[in-house]
Amino acid sequence: MFTIRTLSSNLNAALCIYEPSKTIGVCDDATSVKPKTSDNLHVSIYPNPTTGLFNLTSSVKNIRYKIYNNVGEEIISNEIDNYSTQIDLSNSPSGVYILQLISENSSQEMAIIKD
Repeated sequence: MFTIRTLSSNLNAALCIYEPSKTIGVCDDATSVKPKTSDNLHVSIYPNPTTGLFNLTSSVKNIRYKIYNNVGEEIISNEIDNYSTQIDLSNSPSGVYILQLISENSSQEMAIIKD
């Protein structure tokens, strides 16, 4: 399960997204995300924040991805055969989602903000 915690009451407060044992990502402010990475997948997601459709590019082929909503439920699971794909969250409500990427040798989590 994921939780979101604000670090101050200021509207531009930093946000941290936590899994029980580790920090998943850090928001500099309420509109941008700086992911915490744990490997060398060299992943880019854009636009982020998104209105629904976003691009995912990686330096690695054949990675699996899963997207979790704010209560930790897996809502999308698929594979990227090439170095890039488009993912559609248009039918999902606004909020913060966790993108988990899994390759043969490593994994990485990133936050996605849907407006």
